Amino acid sequence: MNLNIGCGNNYRSNHVNIDKSKAYRADLHHDLETGLPFNDSTVDAIYARHILEHIKNLIQLMNECHRVLKPGGTIHILVPWWAGHWATGDPTHIRMFNDQSFNAWCNWFDDYPHINMGHRFKKLQTIFNNDPGYPNDQFLIDGGFSKIIEMDIKLTKI
Repeated sequence: MNLNIGCGNNYRSNHVNIDKSKAYRADLHHDLETGLPFNDSTVDAIYARHILEHIKNLIQLMNECHRVLKPGGTIHILVPWWAGHWATGDPTHIRMFNDQSFNAWCNWFDDYPHINMGHRFKKLQTIFNNDPGYPNDQFLIDGGFSKIIEMDIKLTKI
């Protein structure tokens, strides 16, 4: 089973599409802040496109994702880059992300047992997607905004 959490208007076939808002087409309307309504180790992959920046309790949700993933299962995360103009431009964003944001579950695992609760991931890839209009937008350049607008990261459950 594959999950698409916080699907919004990005409905994906071959996924269980989950969104809190009934304004969006979803297979399951559910608030991610209350956990994931699936049994342990039953999910092959999770797709989280531009949802984690809206989650109040990210620590709980990351640990829930680990709980429901099968060993070797993956979570594919796309989030706004902290210095990109969309990171702070959306008033519904409650957090920003950089390449260190998931290290409590990965590289710094042993130093953060109070956060990861023993749930460990390995980073498979990190890609930084650039704003294609950045070189032509003098306002962004003058304002010191980053040309990076999105971080695309894949983690696997260990």
